[in-house]
Formats: sequence, C-alpha cells, structure tokens
Amino acid sequence: MTANISGRPSSHEGYGLHLHSSATSMSTSPNTFADVALALDEAAGQTGDVHSPMVGDMMVLERATGDHNTVATVTDGCRAAGIMVVDGRSYCRNADLETGKTPHFVAARLLTCPTELAEYEDRHRAALNSVTKDFQAQKDALNEMGTVLQSREAGLALLRAELEKEHTELQEQLRNEQRLVTQQNHAQLEAYQRRFGAEKEREMANLEQQYYRMRNVHTTPQADEMMGYRGECSTSSSSQPFQHPTLPLWPPRPVQTSTPHQGERSSSPSSQPFQHAAQQPPHPSRSAQFSQSNAPSLEAIKRIRRARGTSTRTRLLGVVVNDDIGIGTPSAARQMNSDEEHEPNDDDSSTVPVSAMMEAVTKGVEAALCNILAKGQTITSRCGRRNHCHRACEDEEVRLEKESESTIHRDFILADVHCLFKERLGITQDIDFITHQPATAEDIHTYEYEDGPGPDRNKLAFDLAQNYSSPWNTFILELLCQEFQARCEDKNWPIKRSDSYVMEILRERYKRLQTVWRNAQPKLTSKGALETPVETEAHLVEERMQIGKESRQANHRRNKYHRRILVLNQMVKLKSEMLGEHGMSSEESSVENGVENILRVKNMPWRRNIDRELEIVDFQRILDTDVFSPQGSKPLTRKRAPDNPSTTHSAAKALPLALYDGAWIAHLTEREIEALDVPQQTFPWMKVVVA
Repeated sequence: MTANISGRPSSHEGYGLHLHSSATSMSTSPNTFADVALALDEAAGQTGDVHSPMVGDMMVLERATGDHNTVATVTDGCRAAGIMVVDGRSYCRNADLETGKTPHFVAARLLTCPTELAEYEDRHRAALNSVTKDFQAQKDALNEMGTVLQSREAGLALLRAELEKEHTELQEQLRNEQRLVTQQNHAQLEAYQRRFGAEKEREMANLEQQYYRMRNVHTTPQADEMMGYRGECSTSSSSQPFQHPTLPLWPPRPVQTSTPHQGERSSSPSSQPFQHAAQQPPHPSRSAQFSQSNAPSLEAIKRIRRARGTSTRTRLLGVVVNDDIGIGTPSAARQMNSDEEHEPNDDDSSTVPVSAMMEAVTKGVEAALCNILAKGQTITSRCGRRNHCHRACEDEEVRLEKESESTIHRDFILADVHCLFKERLGITQDIDFITHQPATAEDIHTYEYEDGPGPDRNKLAFDLAQNYSSPWNTFILELLCQEFQARCEDKNWPIKRSDSYVMEILRERYKRLQTVWRNAQPKLTSKGALETPVETEAHLVEERMQIGKESRQANHRRNKYHRRILVLNQMVKLKSEMLGEHGMSSEESSVENGVENILRVKNMPWRRNIDRELEIVDFQRILDTDVFSPQGSKPLTRKRAPDNPSTTHSAAKALPLALYDGAWIAHLTEREIEALDVPQQTFPWMKVVVA
C-alpha cells in the first residue's frame, strides 16, 4: 500500500485521524492502531519520517514534512476536529463544503477492534466508578461533619442562653442586695438622726427648764405650749418639773428651809440666796421682767455658737439643779407664803438680790460651756466607740478590696476619678488647680455652725484651709462619690467598688490638689513679708522644673532597672549553658598611675545622722582582720561630707520615727507625714559607747 500524504496543521485540539491526500491507494483497510501506524510508515517512505509515541491510552502519530505537520490522534469517542473518519467513508467539514473544495480523503477503519475498545471502556469505567465512590464517600463525610457542626452549634446556643439567663439572674440578685443594703443604711441613718435630734431637743429643753426653775418663775402659756410640743413638760404649771437622766455638772448643794412652826433661818450661808428668794414675795415689776425674757439661756447658747463655733455634731451638757427645794411647785408657793408671814422685811441688805444671783449663774454656765466647747469636750463615748468600730470595719473592707483587685482595675478607677475632678472643677491638669477659688469663710461658718445652705452643687468650691474631714469638704466628697457611683450604674461598668473604697480615692485626690494649691500661695520671705506675684511665679516655675527633673530621673532609673534585669536574665541563661567551671576568670587588682578610686556618698536629708556608728563598724573591720575574709574585692573608700550632692530619691517609708532626721520631720506638712506611714510602735534609739 502506497500513499502520497501532505499534512496541514489542526486549528484546535481534536480527536480522530487527520489525513489529507490528493491520491491514495489502499489495498486493505486497517483494523487496529498498528495497521494505521504501518500505513503511515509506508507513506513516510516517500515524503518523510513519521514516529508514533504512546501517551497513556492515546497514540499520537507525528510527521514532519517541510513547514507542515500531520498529527494522528486516536482516543475514545471517535470525534475529530476536522474530519470524522468512520468505516470506509469520509466526511468533510462544513467550512470545506461552503468553499466548494472537495479534497480526497483516506477512508480507513480505525475503531473496529472490539477487544481493545472493550478493554479501554472497562478500564475507564472502573476508574470512573472509583472516582464516583470516592466522591460519594467525601460527600457523606461532609454531610456527617455538617450534622455534627449543627448539633454543636445548637448546644452552644443553648449554653449561651443559659449563661445569659444566669447573668441576668445574678445582676438582678446583685441589684436587690444593693437596694436592700441601701435601704438598711438609710433606715439606720434616719434612726440615728431621729435619736440624735431627740437627744438634742431633750438637752435644750432640760437647760431651759432648769433656768426656769432657778428663776422661781412659772412657765408662761407660750412656754408651756412650746415645752408641750417638745414633749419635755406638761402644759400645766402645777405639773412636776422635768427630770433629765444626765449627770449634773457639779454636786447639788442641800438647801435647808424653815417651817412656820420653827421660825428660824438656816445656818448654812450657802443656802441664804435660795432661802431669801423663797421668802421674798413676787414683785409685780420683777415678775413682768422675768416673763419678758422667756429663755435667756438660749440666747447665751446662740451667742456662744456664733462666737466660738459649735459644730452640728457637738452635744451640750445638761445642767441639773437639786430639786429638794421644789421650786415652781404648790409646796414651794405655800413655803413662800409662810416665810412671808414670818419674814415681812424683805429688804435685808445682807442677802444677795435674785437678779444678781441669776446673772451670776448665767455667766457661770456660759463660762462653763465656753470652756467645754473650747476644749472640744463632748459626750460621745458610746457613739465614738461605735464610729471607731465602724471606721475600722470600713478600713478593713477597703484593704481587702485593694488586695483582691488587679492593677488594671485600680488604674481604671483612678483615671475615672481624675476625669470626674477635671470635669467638675474645670481643670485639665493638677497645676490648673492653683487658680481655684475656695469657699468663703462666711459661707463655711454659716453651714457648719448655723443653718446655712451649704456648698453649691453646680459650682464646687472646697474649704482648702481644712482637710477632707471638715463638714464642708465631706459634703463635697460625698456628692462626688454619689456622682461616680451613678456614672458606674449608667454606663454599666463591670468594675464596681464600695463607697468606702471610692471615698478613700477621693480623699487622696483632694489631698493632692490641696498640696498643689498651698504650694502656689505666697509664702513669707526672710524679711517677714509676703511674696509678690512675680516671686511666687518664680518659685512655682523652679518647683515645676525640679519636679520634672526628679520625674525624669525616676523614669530613667526605673527603665535602667528593667533593662538590666532583662539583660541579666538572658545573660545568666546563656552563660549557664555555655560556661563551666573552666570559664571563670581570675584577676589581680592594683592602683594604676597612682590614682585611687573613692566614692562620695550623697547626703540624705531625711535620714538620721549615723556617721559615728558607721565609722565604728568600719574601724572594727580593720581591727578584726582575722574575722573578715581577705578574699574578694576590697571595699572602696567612701567620703561623707556636707558639700556632697544630695540624693533625689524619695524618703523611705514605714520606718520608725527615730530613724528620720528631726529637723526634716519638723518641716513636713500633715499630708507628707501621713504619706510616710510611720508605725506607731516606739523604736528605742541606743547610743553606741566604745571603750
């Protein structure tokens, strides 16, 4: 079989056999792939070389003739990109029919081998089934995984719902407990206020009643109504006098009176004024004068409060007079009538007038009250112990809260307290507080000692002359505490603290601002005059520069410490792995160039001078050479002199008072002494005596 074959390139990848020839002679039709290859090999003897590599289940026949290639590809499906070759017939593409070209094609039977075709189909069908099974298995696994994920998601949703329900219940329980505690506190406060008000009213009524009895004048109807309103005496002048359970300021003196049958005076000179007062008839003008002044004792007490300044927490002592004489009772009136019959002469010059006696008693009581109020004596023994226990409990609660909280929570609360002060005081930083206008002395006195309105809630003004425990400053700090807690409730913060905890932070903040304000006030110069505004500004600038320098030095030391700690940890870890005992070095120390290294010790103004004691220790080291080991580095010489630079470190805290310098302690403020946290235990300082 001979054939003249000329090839043409395929426009795209196709399936089948592409043969183009003008004249072809074929004796027999090829039945297998080998027959096709043989026919092409025979044709290649005239036109060129043809090689047929095998690629999997695909046979590719290539032939190179000049610039044209002829490619024969046989695969499953019997599809061709150009010509579809079937048994003994040939078909051309539609494009060739439209152009009118009728080329001659070789007719060959390419896919007439049933055995190879069946094997090929079985092999591909088995591969397809395997792939289908794998795909189905993967699909089933994905479906199972999706089912598991759905079940887990449903479980998570149930768990989330349970957690939300539990969180809601806990919040509701917490609100109920807080509401209950608040109601209990309010109830206790109201009960204490009512009890304190009742005690105060009883004491005032006792004073008023005792003065009435000492004046030997029946109470007027108006006074009776007032006393009946207070619940301290009856509305009738014939009722029994009020008895107060308090102790008297002085022991009552017994008064001896004479009966009509005895007709003689008492021999006690101390009872003569009272006896004379009982024997004198009531003078109309004198009775009118007494009735015009209902309670001169109240006027005296008000005058004392305005002059001395009595706090609202001060409790007055009751004045109790002996009631043996029975002043203001019907028996006393009968005694007066009987004395009037036996003693008609009431102008005895040896007796003291009643007005003079009452004036002396009033002045004595006023002087006693002044002394008591000036010395700060109050009858608050039980209440004081109760308040002390309450403060101790609050301090313990605050301490436990501090120990249990983290640093992040503490910083968060401190930052919010600072923001609260800045918003209410209109400042951006602490130094701006030097322009704060404190409350006037008149407003403070009116609020603390009278019935003044108190601080303005919209424009807060502290009493910077007093500490945080004054009534004025306490009211402002409690107001800020309420605002802080309200802000926590409104914003639903997860961090909530008790009022005692917040009040302690507010007090510390106030002390800080008070120190800033006081440092900005004009100070006395060496000449005894106040500083001018220019001098005040100069020393403020100098203090700010000094504070900035100390802050930078402190930050530098802190950063250096952390950096060195990090380096040391890494170096120890590295050296412990790399070096052994042979990695240690030995040196010899010597003085080079005749120069000796010394250390100048910085002066610490807060520390007590112990140079003498330290010199004794150094001297003992030199003497007892057999005790101290000569190995190791020798201690350098230390020079201590007054002209050495002073340290910038802060004073050590929580040391006994004996370890601080006395002159340095005397110049500290109250807040600075509190910041030192000096223990209350006595530290005996022993003087070292060396023979």
